[in-house]
Amino acid sequence: MREIKEEKGKEMPELEYKFKFDIGSFFNYYSYLSVTGVAKRAGMNASVLRRYATGAKTPKAKTMQRIEECLRNIGIELQSAVIG
Repeated sequence: MREIKEEKGKEMPELEYKFKFDIGSFFNYYSYLSVTGVAKRAGMNASVLRRYATGAKTPKAKTMQRIEECLRNIGIELQSAVIG
């Protein structure tokens, strides 16, 4: 697409996409992550996290930050894992 625009003398700006999930779509997309396991690591009740994931309940901003921090920590831990 960029090449076509540039051939016609038009500039095409750089685009950056950022995916933002709600809790339910996050667990649907990353279905290999266990809601129970994430809740345990986040220090919260698994049934409450399931209610957030299904949309039956909406977490407060502070709770969302706690969940995001937990998921980031899981990501960091997985990046440092060595298998072999």
